[in-house]
Amino acid sequence: MLETIIENLSCVLVLTGGIIIIVFFYFQIYTKKVFKTLLEIIKLNERINHDPRLFIKNSLEKLKEKKFLKDYSYKISYLGMEIIKEKDTNEEGIHKSQEAEYCQIYIEIIPYILRGERKFACILILETLFLLVRMDILIKIKSFEETLKHISKLQTYLQHDIKNIAQFIKGLSYNLKNINTYEERNRLIKYLKESSPILEIKANRILSNLYIKIENNKKKEINIKNIINELIKFYKLGCEVKGNATIYSDESKLFLIFDNILKNIYDKSLEDKEIKCNIKIEDEKEKITIMVKDTGAKIQSEILCEDIDRIFEPFATTKKNGLGIGLYQTKLLIEELGGKITAENSADGVIFKILFYK
Repeated sequence: MLETIIENLSCVLVLTGGIIIIVFFYFQIYTKKVFKTLLEIIKLNERINHDPRLFIKNSLEKLKEKKFLKDYSYKISYLGMEIIKEKDTNEEGIHKSQEAEYCQIYIEIIPYILRGERKFACILILETLFLLVRMDILIKIKSFEETLKHISKLQTYLQHDIKNIAQFIKGLSYNLKNINTYEERNRLIKYLKESSPILEIKANRILSNLYIKIENNKKKEINIKNIINELIKFYKLGCEVKGNATIYSDESKLFLIFDNILKNIYDKSLEDKEIKCNIKIEDEKEKITIMVKDTGAKIQSEILCEDIDRIFEPFATTKKNGLGIGLYQTKLLIEELGGKITAENSADGVIFKILFYK
């Protein structure tokens, strides 16, 4: 009897020991898998240069591929940009959020299993993701602020050029008033010809780099087609404008919106003389739609990491010497007027679509 008990007890102990060893190895393998995945996510964040938009999308997809997650959702806002991904299912998971003056972050993950060691692993993953996204946003904001400081310093140098041009114009005005002979007129014309290349360089540098501050002017009824036609004439673009609409708005802001877009087409026309532009204005019951299409070079998605909407982010540019301010400024102004703007590549160029809601 005693021998039987001892024998049964030995079997139980062996079985228990075996289970303990199996559980130990399971936890060891699972822990290594979790930390290996977290390390891959951290390296991914470094590889994409701490870009919050790309990181949140690619890291969650990686976790989904590795069967850590069944679904996920997020909503992130910073620097006037908003990134949203809704859940594909109605299941509830675990989430973390933060609202601050500089950003808003909400991340929710839906694991396959939300209990035991998997629950703790998912909490660790969520905390890591949240921390990295928050860090990336802070890096972007700091970069944005430092760049603005750099632009502020740049404006100081530009003011010097503006002062020189203003003094030149003042001197020119004085000389024009005091021309008395044919010889004096010829001498002035010769001086202007010799000075024009330098003045053109200074003017181009000022126009391409000076940030224009828009004042809060009074709103009034604005004819959109008239503003567009004025800019087309100024930039000497071969654009065809169809349709018309009026909007109750700030004229200076509306002018700058279309100036930034048509200036981009003008810049492309300097390299492609055959570029064409078509603009269609539709005045509907609840909204005004403006489609600006050109046949110039397409938006280079590889530079923007295959996300064309990033062209509206601050300092995102595909131009060699571009600052990436114009379209960002355009987006902010349109949103301030209660509208929105999108961009897409077409078969033969680029299409900008602007919506103003009535």
